[in-house]
Amino acid sequence: MIEYLRQFNFTFVEMDVFLSQYPKFKFRVKDKKNSIMLRELKPGKWDARMVVTFKMWGTRNDRVGLYLQQQWVKRFTKLWKDNQDINFKKLVIKLKFPEGLNYEERKKWRYEDKKVQSKPGYKPTAFYDQWKDQVIRL
Repeated sequence: MIEYLRQFNFTFVEMDVFLSQYPKFKFRVKDKKNSIMLRELKPGKWDARMVVTFKMWGTRNDRVGLYLQQQWVKRFTKLWKDNQDINFKKLVIKLKFPEGLNYEERKKWRYEDKKVQSKPGYKPTAFYDQWKDQVIRL
């Protein structure tokens, strides 16, 4: 459901931030603790005509709240795939390093690689050149 709403430019907004822009919006007591999604018109400006509330922290709840035109409409059930918490950070692997590099060396190589990519005239160090052919870009 979250991915579906994101197709229509819906984003999560902190409750405090939302209430600072729309102080007259009347949430039910249960929904004030929930996460809310609404359509973003431009950065920092939201369309408050449709607000969707989810309980996402702690024990997840299958019920989703819906507000239309700043009025409570209903709470409906949307089953989650599992009872695990949602991990918002999606890990995207861009580089595959050989076995011989530890974490600090990988960090050093990435830093050097960013310099090489952003500055065409930059002369890389011997360390970077040593591992350049063995690091695989995905």
